[in-house]
Amino acid sequence: MTLAFARPFTRSSAAQRPALLGAHEERRAPCARISPPAPSVNSDAKAERQLAALIAHLRRIVVHGPGSYASLGGKCDERFHAVFLDAERGFLGETSLGQGSESTLSLRLRDLFTHALGVRAASMIIAHNHPSGDSRPSRCDIEATCRVSEIANALDIELLDHLIFTESEVYSMRAGDNL
Repeated sequence: MTLAFARPFTRSSAAQRPALLGAHEERRAPCARISPPAPSVNSDAKAERQLAALIAHLRRIVVHGPGSYASLGGKCDERFHAVFLDAERGFLGETSLGQGSESTLSLRLRDLFTHALGVRAASMIIAHNHPSGDSRPSRCDIEATCRVSEIANALDIELLDHLIFTESEVYSMRAGDNL
């Protein structure tokens, strides 16, 4: 099965983007925690640092990686990346799977779940970019995320979040109630 992630070419106002975060707010991104919350302040600070590191890592891959706007002289394609975690939210592996055009991304779900099952993932976080600069999910993004979540649940894999990146923003499908 191939899913297509597409994005609209419209801009949004701040009031329309409850789960949208500016680059300066990334350390408090409302996506799932990397580590289970712990009662101590030091553990919470560590979890926030881990979350910020994960978001920065995913941004480097899907926004600034090969095929980015700067490296292609103004043209940029959508890219998809997945991070696989164990039951304690420890890192198991990651993979870049789909690359699309400026407005769509095709992804074979068989490939995504082959990787997840291969590393015995208990959960995963998926991410893709919107080269337009609008990080809001399209209807197609939301439908595709729901389909990924359904298949993941059937395989006892939790889809923790689907993050959509632009140069300056990250949208959390979980925090936006789209997951």
